[in-house]
Formats: sequence, structure tokens, C-alpha cells
Amino acid sequence: EHYPGLPEPIMQKLLKHDAYELDLLLSYPKAIKGQTDEYLEVFRKDGGAYLEEYQTPMLTWDEVKAMKGPGMAGLHDTTNLGPGDEEFPSGTYGYEGAEKDTDHSTLPSRGDGGLT
Repeated sequence: EHYPGLPEPIMQKLLKHDAYELDLLLSYPKAIKGQTDEYLEVFRKDGGAYLEEYQTPMLTWDEVKAMKGPGMAGLHDTTNLGPGDEEFPSGTYGYEGAEKDTDHSTLPSRGDGGLT
């Protein structure tokens, strides 16, 4: 709908994402548009051969929260802590705000039915 006639190298690059990542991109219109625009820019500037080898930079935690919107909750970004900084503000234990984040995933471990 937004990209009629998308060049084949860009379609192939998008389809090379693993299924989980592609599903995540397709779940958020801003994300798939941003990824497609990025690939288009690289393709136009450097060509298809470069695009094949191109690696998209990882999103920062702030970028993920901005993409997901105001309901996003979870752990604080600790990548820019300086000497003496607390990892979590006193009393938060990694949770933002007064309420604990209860939107957690349950992950299987070791295939024995146990949970992490």
C-alpha cells in the first residue's frame, strides 16, 4: 500500500529477517515504515550489493519505548550510568513509577518445562 513497486533487493532484505523480527516489524507500522525507508535510502545511495551486507543498528531502549507508545513500561535504560549512579532509583527496584510492571513474558528453559 505505501510502497508500490518496491525494488526487489529491498523486498529480499526485509524477507531475510527472522520470523519473530519480521512479525514485530509488521505489528508496528512506524517500525516497518522506518525499516523500509532505511533500506530504500541505503539502496539509493550505495546500491543493492551494499544493501545485502548492510546491518541495521540496534534500537536503543528509548527508541523502543517511543515506538511502542505511552503504555510502555519496564526496566530503566542503564547504558549511560556514570560512576556512583544508582542502577535503579531508591525504592523502584527497576520498575518505573509507583506500580510494578506486570507485563512480563514467561520463557521456557532447558526444554524441561521449567520457567525462567
